[in-house]
Amino acid sequence: MIKIEFFYKPVKEFFKPVISVDETLSIKKTVELILKTDTRRVPVVKGKELVGIVTTSDILNAFLRGEDLNQYISSIMIREVITCQVTDTLEEVLRIMKISRKGGLPVLEGRKLKGIITEKDFVRLLPLKSYGIKVSELMTKKPFFLKPNLSLLDTLKIMVNTGYRRFPIVENEEVIGIITNQDLLRYLWKKDFKLEALDEEMKKVMNKEVYSVQVNSDLGEVLKLMREMDIGGLVVLEEKKLAGIITERDILNWIE
Repeated sequence: MIKIEFFYKPVKEFFKPVISVDETLSIKKTVELILKTDTRRVPVVKGKELVGIVTTSDILNAFLRGEDLNQYISSIMIREVITCQVTDTLEEVLRIMKISRKGGLPVLEGRKLKGIITEKDFVRLLPLKSYGIKVSELMTKKPFFLKPNLSLLDTLKIMVNTGYRRFPIVENEEVIGIITNQDLLRYLWKKDFKLEALDEEMKKVMNKEVYSVQVNSDLGEVLKLMREMDIGGLVVLEEKKLAGIITERDILNWIE
């Protein structure tokens, strides 16, 4: 397991400021903010009080259901939000994140929104050093992957139904790209959310630059690459073949 020595300290020393939206902002305007700030989740407020949260996945799900994207964001937000308080310790917050399987928690003072803490924040607390822990011990083995000729509509349906945010793209047993729900949201935004735009093959939208590590790489190499590239997940290869995927959540599960 991986230890963080200052887990006894309150989260108020580590959380970051958060971009929030008013409950009366439209879904489309919220998408614009999400893409501009490159975030995956946005707390929704009424005044200064937290009333909900919305993620990229929630918006894609709403689009697939045929929701009117000009309506208020409050119409699709999650109202029962898992949160933490500014006085909670890092250890308490980590426990909440692990149990709830949430990638980020709004930080409150009473009912007022003060900030947010995410999986990325925890992972960035880990020093860049050699840990003697191989990627193969941490990674998710045999991850789902997609073929490049799959339509964007089918890709979106798979993302919504599985809840996964990213998929490696494999052709002839080699990883040739990766696609995330953020990529799909950005594509739909550019196409003015027209359903027919999803008839295209997914390979036209996927990222061809894939950041990867080998199965025998040390955790320290993973942390360094994630930090340098500002990414939350890496493809894991055994030579050139897909062996797994490692994300911030996989690392978080090893922190105690």
